[in-house]
Amino acid sequence: MAQGLRAGLLVNLATIVMVLFSIVAASAQTPTLREINSINGFDEAMQGIASSLAKIPPEAEAISPPNFGEAWALATDGILDTKVLLASIEEKMAGKLSPSQLQELLVFYDSPFGRRITRLEIEAGREEDEEKKAEGTRILAEVRENDPERYRLYMQMIDDLAIMETSEAIAMNAGYAMLVGMFAAAQSPVAPSEQLIMQLLQGQRPKIREAIAEAVLSSTAYGYRELTLEDLKRYTEFLASGTANRYYREMLSAMDATLSQTARTLGHRLAEALGQRKA
Repeated sequence: MAQGLRAGLLVNLATIVMVLFSIVAASAQTPTLREINSINGFDEAMQGIASSLAKIPPEAEAISPPNFGEAWALATDGILDTKVLLASIEEKMAGKLSPSQLQELLVFYDSPFGRRITRLEIEAGREEDEEKKAEGTRILAEVRENDPERYRLYMQMIDDLAIMETSEAIAMNAGYAMLVGMFAAAQSPVAPSEQLIMQLLQGQRPKIREAIAEAVLSSTAYGYRELTLEDLKRYTEFLASGTANRYYREMLSAMDATLSQTARTLGHRLAEALGQRKA
């Protein structure tokens, strides 16, 4: 009897150990958001965004006082670190995606097809030159005229990837910091409130959206030019899935929140550098 009891306990303990082992193994195999963002090129995209924000737009530089460039460099120093921005985004993403959703994303992005898509997106997202812009514009015009199905798929991808919303959010946040700086450079006797600056930006939003739209479309046409229609359909099917949709929408929200915080810090530091505010 005692021997049978001991045997039963050993069997139960062995079962418990096996269950615990399977749980630990499953946890260890669950990909992290950091892994997903590294594999699908989001890390590199954020590097590009940070680099863009560190530069003064040519239009602003032309009407800025001589010390504006120096003030901008001082204001941006240390706050556009890609690792810091990514950590902030990932912190805001905590709990937004389940382990199974992260696994689903990994399966796609780590596949040969997913890695090919990522390569194309990284290449398209790198700093454009005039030749690349011209080629993108040419391809877009050709697609619009001769390939309505490809154009429809491009539009669907832009929507599913939230490219327009992301580009607009970046532009609005950069615009906020720039306007704070321009007011400071003009030595306005009263620093404008955040509400006033946002009202000014909202008034320009239709123009910003219009300017972004054509650039996004031509960049998309250039970036995915070597994909077949079947490739595009396969990719859009993935993007339309519940998991991919949630990932991109939640990432947009987290990124916008992070860049909004950064833009306000940048604006404040820029005003300090130009002598309008005290630290």
